[in-house]
Amino acid sequence: MDILYVFRCGIRRVWAITDPKDASKLPVDACKAGWIFHHTTRLDRLPDLEKVLADIKRQGYHLTHNKAPLPPERFTREKGN
Repeated sequence: MDILYVFRCGIRRVWAITDPKDASKLPVDACKAGWIFHHTTRLDRLPDLEKVLADIKRQGYHLTHNKAPLPPERFTREKGN
């Protein structure tokens, strides 16, 4: 796992970080609008990496609120997204 996938809950400021690109492990009750793939990020760019990885190992995802896990200049979008 070198790359993680970042999803956004509709237009809300709720973000989920996960290992598999599909959103199947993301909590439906935390996002009624549906999770939308937003970008990928490298492990070495994540703040609180240990907490993020522990959450992903325990429940399959890590949730964060209010701001993107990384500023826009630090993430990369996949082609076509």
